[in-house]
Amino acid sequence: MFARNGRPTPLGQAFAEYGRIDKTLHLLSILDPIDDTHRRKLNKQLTVQESRHRLARKICHGAGGQIRPLGHAHLNVLGRYSISSSTPAEGLRQLGEIPDLPDFPHSDDLEEKGA
Repeated sequence: MFARNGRPTPLGQAFAEYGRIDKTLHLLSILDPIDDTHRRKLNKQLTVQESRHRLARKICHGAGGQIRPLGHAHLNVLGRYSISSSTPAEGLRQLGEIPDLPDFPHSDDLEEKGA
């Protein structure tokens, strides 16, 4: 559609020319000494991208090749946690013992009451 036998079709050539026009306008707006709004926008985008890349490098590579969570000492990236617990005030239940559950109204009871 854009090229045939290694040569651009008229449509492909038109797209290439349009791309060149857009590239030229982009370069002229960057180099414009009077109006620097386009340059400022590009600088802002680059700053955001560079900050994101810096954060990604910190997360992936860490300090000295070690992966460390940033500012969260309670997180362990190796998946090994030391959890200390205390015995509940009521004591532990026996294995297999099912505690008494409070009575909840069944859906049949609700329908009969008109709820």
